[in-house]
Formats: sequence, C-alpha cells, structure tokens
Amino acid sequence: MPQLMTLDVANTLPKDGYAGSLAGRVWRPDVEGPSVVAIRATGVFDITSDYPTMRDLTEQITPAAALMACPGERLCSLEALLANSVEAKRD
Repeated sequence: MPQLMTLDVANTLPKDGYAGSLAGRVWRPDVEGPSVVAIRATGVFDITSDYPTMRDLTEQITPAAALMACPGERLCSLEALLANSVEAKRD
C-alpha cells in the first residue's frame, strides 16, 4: 500500500516562509466552489469577494501589493488547511 503524502508548513512554504505574497485556490464545500485565498502567517484568507478568480488578481498592476492589501475572510490556519488536503484524510 502506498504511503500517503504528508503536507505540512515546512514542506509546503518556500524557504523564506511567509515573507512573500502567497496566493492559492481552495475548495469550499460551504459555497460549493473554489475560492481565491491569501496565505499569511495569521491564516488562510478568502479574498474572492475582491478577486473572484486568480486571473482577476494577477491582472492587477501590482498583484503582490493587491494581495497583501486585501483583508479577506479568515478560513483557517495553513496547518489546518494542509491537514485536510490529502483526499484520503479529508473530513
């Protein structure tokens, strides 16, 4: 039986951790669809109300600054998101 991949902050973030502007997409069962998120040291924040798609975010004049300036709705910690990302372990 193949071993399941373990996702954690150490093997997911770049070497400089949260120093950069980190964006992603997550599936939100509560809204039955994907959301654009900002990944920060303080958690994972849904910024879909300001940037409905990654394209909307990346077409900004300064996407990194736009991402950092968007407060968003806190969904969870990065640790919690990663723990629930492996399909066989999802709840």
